[in-house]
Amino acid sequence: MMKKLVYVVLMLALPYSMLLSEDFSSEAIKKCSPQLRLLLNKEKSQLVKYQNSYHIEITPEQIIYNILFKFNSNTAPLNIPGIKIQATIGHIATATANREGLINLAKLPEIEWIEISKHLQPCLDVSRVSTEVEHLYSGNPSYRGDGVLVAIFDSGIDWRHEDFIDNSGKSRILYLWDVTDDGGPHPAGFDYGSEYTQAQINDEIDGSPTGLVREKATNGHGTHVAGIAAGDGSATGHGYDAKRYIGMAPQADLIIVKGGDDGFSTTNQVNGTAYILAKANELKRPVVMNFSLSGHGGSHDGTDLHEQAIDAAVGPGKAIVVAASNDGGDPLHASGTVTRGNSVTVNFTVKSEVTDFWIDLWHEGSDRMNLSITTPDGYTTPSRTSGSEDNGVTWDTNSGRIVLYAASKDPNNQDYNFFISVSD
Repeated sequence: MMKKLVYVVLMLALPYSMLLSEDFSSEAIKKCSPQLRLLLNKEKSQLVKYQNSYHIEITPEQIIYNILFKFNSNTAPLNIPGIKIQATIGHIATATANREGLINLAKLPEIEWIEISKHLQPCLDVSRVSTEVEHLYSGNPSYRGDGVLVAIFDSGIDWRHEDFIDNSGKSRILYLWDVTDDGGPHPAGFDYGSEYTQAQINDEIDGSPTGLVREKATNGHGTHVAGIAAGDGSATGHGYDAKRYIGMAPQADLIIVKGGDDGFSTTNQVNGTAYILAKANELKRPVVMNFSLSGHGGSHDGTDLHEQAIDAAVGPGKAIVVAASNDGGDPLHASGTVTRGNSVTVNFTVKSEVTDFWIDLWHEGSDRMNLSITTPDGYTTPSRTSGSEDNGVTWDTNSGRIVLYAASKDPNNQDYNFFISVSD
C-alpha cells in the first residue's frame, strides 16, 4: 500500500501542465534538479525574484545559469556549445550555461546530474576558547600554524587589520581573490573576479604605491571568521594585554576568497575551493579551508553536488572546516514517520510579509508516498505520487501559485524528492 503525506501550505488551486521546458527531452529533464526545472519553466521577467535564492544572471540577450554537474567519465566534457566550464573537483564541475548549453549538456550520456547554484548564508558564533586549543600552544612542540595555510571563503577581509600583518609589517595574506569585482586581473583558470598578491597588499600597507587593491570587506563576517581562525592578536587593545585575543593558528599564512557580501553561491564556493587547492599545491604547503556558511535546500546527506566536490577536495594535507548548528533552534525543518496505510499532516506557518517560499521534502527511495497540499481555507490539491511529476504541475490560486515537482529518484542518493514552490 502507498504511504500518504499531507503538507499544509498557503494557497488554492486549478491545475495545468508546465510547458516551457518542452525543448528538453524526457530523459534530459530528469538529469536536472527540481530547482533548475523550476527556473527553466519561468519567463525571463519572472526570474528576477529568484536571484536571491539561485545564481542566475539576466541580460537583455539571454539568461545565464550558474550550475554544477556530475559526470561519470575520466574528465569533464569540453567544448560544449553554450557551456563555459570553470572548475573541476573529482567528478563535479562548475560552469555557466545558457539554455542551449543546458540542453546540450543534458544530452550527453556521461552527465548524471545538473544542479543550479544555490545561495548560502554566513554563520559562526563561537570562539576558540571552548576547544581548549591552548594545549596545542603550550605543548612541546608547540603548534601555532607555522608553515600551514589557512584559507577563508567568506565575505572578504579587512587586509589592513593588524591581526593579519606580521611583526615586520608585511601582510600574512599570500593571495586574495575577490569574485565580486570583475575589474581584474582574473586568477589563472577563471574569467571573473580580481586577484591580488601579497606583494600588492604590502604595497598598499606601506603606501608604495596605493590604489592597487580594491577589495573591501563591507560585511565584517569574513574578517571575524579569519580572526577566529588565524588572527595573531596584534590589534588587542582597550586596556588588554597585547596578543590576548588570538585565533586558532596565529602564525599561519592566509589565502582569502571573497565569495560575496551577504550571500554566497555554491558554484563560487566550489570555484573558490579549486582556487585554494591550486595555490596550496603551487606552494607545496598543507591547507585548512574554512566555510562558515549554511543553506537549507537539498537532502542534507552529503550528496548534493557542491557537497560531493567538498568531499573530493579533502585528503592528506587538505582539510575543510564547516560551521554547524547555527540554525538548530530555528523553526526551519520538520521530519516525521508515515506508517503504512496512514497519513501525516505537517502544518507550516508563513509570515504575512513573505510572498515567495519553498518546501524541500525527501524520503527514502524504497518507499512511495502520495502528497497533497491543503490551504488555510480547506482546499486540498489533487495528490501526486513520488516520482510522478518530472515536468512539474502548477496550480494557480487566488493568492498565488503552487508549483510541485515529484521527481524521479535522485541519482546521487536514490531517494525521492518533492519540491514545492509557492509564489505570489
